[in-house]
Amino acid sequence: MSYLYQLEKYKTNNRYKCPNCGKSKVYTRYVNTMTGQHAPYQFGKCDRLNNCNYHKYPNNNIDVTSIAHLSTVAKPKEKPKEYLSKTDYATKLYREFENNKFVDYLCSKLGVKNADKITIDYMTGTGAEGSTLFPYFDSKGNLVTYKTMLYDVLTGRRNKEKFGRYLYQENRHPIPLYGIWLITKYPDLPIAIVEAEKTAQMMRIYNPYFLWMATGGSNMLNPSKLYPIRDKKIVLFPDQNQYEYWSNILNKIKDRYIDIDISISRECEIWYENGLIKEGEDIADYYNNSYKFDHRLQQMTKINQ
Repeated sequence: MSYLYQLEKYKTNNRYKCPNCGKSKVYTRYVNTMTGQHAPYQFGKCDRLNNCNYHKYPNNNIDVTSIAHLSTVAKPKEKPKEYLSKTDYATKLYREFENNKFVDYLCSKLGVKNADKITIDYMTGTGAEGSTLFPYFDSKGNLVTYKTMLYDVLTGRRNKEKFGRYLYQENRHPIPLYGIWLITKYPDLPIAIVEAEKTAQMMRIYNPYFLWMATGGSNMLNPSKLYPIRDKKIVLFPDQNQYEYWSNILNKIKDRYIDIDISISRECEIWYENGLIKEGEDIADYYNNSYKFDHRLQQMTKINQ
């Protein structure tokens, strides 16, 4: 069945003040599917289902002529959006006999057993010239894309002149949070979100009481990415110098999901002020500076207070 009006698709700047409860940025308006024009303001739906539940469909505003036109004109079928082949990606997964500079760095920094654990959990792959593949599966296990990165085997620093790109496909889906597929494996863990895939992997060992995910970039955090985990406890850990920017995004997230349990950490700013990390570094840099792996004792040994 075709409808003349439908709720406007979500964008960052098209949520309005609810005419019933008065809350800002929670009200979705109806739009005409033929013209794209908004219905009168009173026709819409409040996102606050528990606290307001206002919903009014423009039944009295329907153009009968337009409905007759909709019933006779067949809409063209949209080409289905395709995902990347998980079978093809499986051939790129890290293997011990392959050269992967990032995994070698993890082994030296965290130990072989810990490196194996996180490369298996995060489905790490190997690309050309010893580069690393970070896959982006969505919460349903579909492979949306993957990123190719090249690291220095000794320092773990990224080579910004080589790779550092996503593999896109035609009609691509929105890029999810890196590691979000692991919520089915670790359903009881609270979520920690950082910027870099490398940081998420290393923090999974440094602090296993969180399930660590990554945005893939400082500007890649947005409310839509958090939809599959909106009922989880979430903590944001922005890189140094990104606290204010992520705080602004946090406000948008709270406007979108009224009851979400989410907070943000200032730890990187505090560590920078105390000279424990450098400008632009992140939470994993602090732990890398403060801990080392003792291969004889098979445990993390603290070397700095």
